Amino acid sequence: MIERLPVSISLGLWTTLLVYLISIPLGIKKALRHGSRFDVWSSGLVIVGYAIPGFCLRFC
Repeated sequence: MIERLPVSISLGLWTTLLVYLISIPLGIKKALRHGSRFDVWSSGLVIVGYAIPGFCLRFC
């Protein structure tokens, strides 16, 4: 387990960085275009993303 810890930490940090690089600009764009088609479309996409269970993304 200790041998694989650096890989797990690296993957966790890269994932966190990727999520923030996507979510912060998306949130700013959604705030600037509140009520637009982009806002509605991206909100729907986020809701669908939350509705899909994590295990389904791995095994489906």
